[in-house]
Amino acid sequence: MIAVCDVDDVHMAEFNGKFKGKLKQISDYRKLLETEKPDIVTIGTPDHWHMPIAIAALRAGCHV
Repeated sequence: MIAVCDVDDVHMAEFNGKFKGKLKQISDYRKLLETEKPDIVTIGTPDHWHMPIAIAALRAGCHV
């Protein structure tokens, strides 16, 4: 794991706490895809947000 992305800072920090705060915290998935270049992306959003994030990740060369 290299980063966590969430628009809710509290949830993001809580998740990052499970990794002793070592993950980069980014609130915009587009910025994450642009700056971190992940190999794999796991999407845990409400259903209506899956498609645009998945398409963006695939276009960035990630496995989804």
